[in-house]
Amino acid sequence: MDEARELREEAQNLLAEYKRKQATAMDDVDAILAQAASSAEGMKETSSASLATAMKRREEAAVLRIKQAELQATQEVRYQTVDVAVAALEQLLADKANGKAGTTLVDDAIKELPNSIH
Repeated sequence: MDEARELREEAQNLLAEYKRKQATAMDDVDAILAQAASSAEGMKETSSASLATAMKRREEAAVLRIKQAELQATQEVRYQTVDVAVAALEQLLADKANGKAGTTLVDDAIKELPNSIH
């Protein structure tokens, strides 16, 4: 009987020890899960911030390219306008003036053209 009682006490002690170990293990699991959730949230925030920064840079680059294209198109229109105006003037002067007087008028107009454009 005493031996049975001792075996029973020993079994209860082992059971209590394993329950403590299980509780400790569960606490550890809970702590690990909490840490993982916190880390995941931090990574999510970092990723969101990085994505927002990258998108902002891309948008700024696109706006800059659009502005540059607009400036280039404006310059091309100005150059073409000047070319058309010069050609029209040359034709007009050629039609109205003949000989040396016409040549002198065209030469003088061409020399003054850079000053009148700017």
